[in-house]
Amino acid sequence: MKRRIRKRRILKWIGVGLCIGFSAAWIVGLFGGLRYSAGNCGFACYVNGIEFWTSARPLPKTWEWRSTPDFYGWWPRRHHFNIGPRTHWGIVIPYWMLILSSVVATTWLWWSDRRPKAGCTNCNYNLTGNVSGVCPECGRSVMRGTDGN
Repeated sequence: MKRRIRKRRILKWIGVGLCIGFSAAWIVGLFGGLRYSAGNCGFACYVNGIEFWTSARPLPKTWEWRSTPDFYGWWPRRHHFNIGPRTHWGIVIPYWMLILSSVVATTWLWWSDRRPKAGCTNCNYNLTGNVSGVCPECGRSVMRGTDGN
């Protein structure tokens, strides 16, 4: 059980990090385009999405800033083109899809971990199964429904 809780905790914080990262990439994309390529693949942050691509020929390891942002529309777009005998392909995923999916998944993880309070509001003694309506630890009367059932 503790291992499952630990995995959920890690997933929640990864989700928060992804939300922040996608939002930061979107802000960078508003001012231009940032491209990175190394080996046979690369990625770029544009005004409305992140592009991932691969190339048949090895590319040098470079960072490139474009002052004018490229706009690829509001829906995912796949591109495939040939340059001589070489084939290139890529996909552009809009930020709204990345941010929305990471926010929904992270919110669900945080929301599903909320547990009903099953303890006394005064001393936090576990009242599961208590039918008397009185906390046996501190003697305070408790309302029905706080016993976790």
